[in-house]
Amino acid sequence: MARAMPHGATSTGPGSRIGQGRAAHRARDLPPDIAASWRRCRASGLSPETRLDSLGFDPEFDRESRLIRAARPVVDHLVETLSGTATCLILTDPRARILDRWTGEHSLQGMLDKVSAAPGAHYDETAAGTNGLGTAVEDRRVAQVFGPDHFVEALRAFSCVGVPIRHPVTGRFEGVLDITCRYQDTNALLLPTVLDAASVVEQRLLEQVSRRERTLLEHFLRAKTGSHRAVVCLNEDTIMANAAAAALLCPADQALLWERAMAALRSTNTAVLDVDLGSGGEAPVVMRCQGLHDDDGIVGVLIELDRHRTGGRPAGAVLPDALRRRDLVGRSDVHRALCAEVLDHGGHRLPLLVAGEPGAGKSTVANAVHRCDPAGGHLRLLDAGLCAAQDPRVWLAAAGRALGEPGGTVLVRHLELLDRTTLRAFFALADTLRPDGTAPRLIATLNDDEPSDGLTRILPATFPARIRVPPLRERPEDIADLVPVFLTKHAGDGVEVRAAPEVLQVLMRLDWPGNMRELEGLVAGMLRRRRRGDLCLADLPASYLQAGTRHRLSRMEQLERDAIAAALQTTGSKSDAAAALGISRSTLYRKMRTYGMKLE
Repeated sequence: MARAMPHGATSTGPGSRIGQGRAAHRARDLPPDIAASWRRCRASGLSPETRLDSLGFDPEFDRESRLIRAARPVVDHLVETLSGTATCLILTDPRARILDRWTGEHSLQGMLDKVSAAPGAHYDETAAGTNGLGTAVEDRRVAQVFGPDHFVEALRAFSCVGVPIRHPVTGRFEGVLDITCRYQDTNALLLPTVLDAASVVEQRLLEQVSRRERTLLEHFLRAKTGSHRAVVCLNEDTIMANAAAAALLCPADQALLWERAMAALRSTNTAVLDVDLGSGGEAPVVMRCQGLHDDDGIVGVLIELDRHRTGGRPAGAVLPDALRRRDLVGRSDVHRALCAEVLDHGGHRLPLLVAGEPGAGKSTVANAVHRCDPAGGHLRLLDAGLCAAQDPRVWLAAAGRALGEPGGTVLVRHLELLDRTTLRAFFALADTLRPDGTAPRLIATLNDDEPSDGLTRILPATFPARIRVPPLRERPEDIADLVPVFLTKHAGDGVEVRAAPEVLQVLMRLDWPGNMRELEGLVAGMLRRRRRGDLCLADLPASYLQAGTRHRLSRMEQLERDAIAAALQTTGSKSDAAAALGISRSTLYRKMRTYGMKLE
C-alpha cells in the first residue's frame, strides 16, 4: 500500500539525523515537521522538563476492538521475529491512548515504564510533547522522532516511528502503530518495518468489514464507475466520495447529508433536495438521494450532487464577508431568511424589536442590523436587567442620555425585565425620537418565550419593525458552521481543535432548549477536556450523547420502538423477541441501536 513519506524523510534519514546529535538539537536545526510539533508543544504550555510520571491514564477501553483484533496477530508475529532485540511495538487509538505494548527486551520495558508508556496512558502531544505516537495522531501522517527530536527531555533516550492506520473502506483514522528503540540503536529498518506491519493491519481491517459496509462499498463502486457527477455513499458511520464529491465536501458535511437524507427517505426511497455544502454553506447543490437496502433493512444512502446552474435556486441574502464571519453563520433556509431580514432592516431606521427565545442570538442579530445600517455610528448599550438592581429613575436617566445623543444606535437588552411603570416611562422617552436623520436608531431585544398579553399589545406602537430570531432546533444544519466558530472563540491562540462528523451528527439531533448559548457552553466545556485534535463522542457529556444518538422518531418509528420494547419485556430474550417480531437478531440489534435502546 503506497504511503506518503513525511516532509524531508528522503534527504534527512535516520542515519544523518543521528550523526547531527545534540549539537543540532541545541541549535534548533530541526526538520520542518518536528519544528512545527515543538511550536505546538510550547503553545500547550509544555516545557522540556515536563515530567511524564503523571500522564492521563484511562484503562477502560474495549480490549477486543476491531483495531486490536486486527493488529494482535501481526504484531505477535513481528515481535517473535524481533525477539532478542531492544525493540518495542506500541498500538494507540485515534486519541494517542496506548492500547497495547509489545516489548522484546526486559531492560527496554523498564525504560518505557519510567515514562508511563504503558496501556491506558494518553501520549498525545499536549501531554507528552513531540513523540511518534502523539505527533502521528496530530499530523495524521508518518512521524519519525529520533532522540533529541523529542520535546520532552525524558523521551530523548528513545527513537520512535509512528505510522497512522486508516480503515481501508471508510478512510477513518483508527490509530497509530509505532516502533520504538533506544536512541543509540536507531537504524534505517525502523520505518520500512513498521510501514509493512501497518499495511498488513489495514488489510486485516478490510477482512473484518461487515456485510453492511461491503454492501455500501459495492453500491458506491458501481455508481461512481463512468460517472462524471459527484457521488457519495454514506451511513451514520461511513462516507465514501469520488473526487468530484470530495471537492464539494468539508468534514462537517457527512453529518448534514446523512440527517437530510434520512429525514427525506422516511416516506419514500428516492428524494431530490436542495442543500448547502462546504464551510459556511458556500456551495449550493441539488442532492439526489436513494436508500440502499439489504435483507435487514436500510444500510445507507447513495447520493449524487449537482451544482446549481444559473436560473436555479436563488442564492438568497448574503451578508458582507466580515459581518458573516463575525456575527451570523449558517447554511439553512431559515438562516438565509434571517439574513434577508437583517439586510432589509439595516436599510431603514425605524425602531426595531428583535424577539426570540433565551439564548437564540438576539443581541447578535441586533448588532448585525446595526452594522448593516449605512448611517453607521456608535452602538450604545442599555441592559434592562440592571434596572431591578438600582432605582428605576437612575436607569431611565441613563436611557434618556443615550437617546438624546445624535446618530448611532441605542440597543436595549432584556426589555421584558422592565416593570410596567418603568416600561411605560421608557416608551414615553422613545416616543420623543424623530426619524429626521439625527436621532439614534432604537433596537430592543425581547425574550418572547412567555410574553405577557399586555406587553404584546403595547409593543407595536413603539416598535413598528420586528425580527423573530428562530430557535436553534429550527435550524439544525447551522450547527455544522456554529461549532467551528465557537471552537475558534474558546480554543485560544495556537490551539487547533475540530469536531468529528459523528459529534456534529449527535448535536444536530438535539432540541437545544438553551439555544446557541447552550451550544457555546457545551463547546467551551469540551475544550477544557481536549485542547487538540478531534472532539469525538467520548468528549460529549453522557446526557447529550444519550439524547443525541437517536434521531427524532416519526409516528411509525415510535410504534416500532414500542413494539420492540413490548416484545423484549414479554419474552425476556432478544432471540425470542426477534422471532416474535418476525425479524432477524441482527435487525433487532440494529433497530435497538437506532432507537437508543440499550442492548444489555
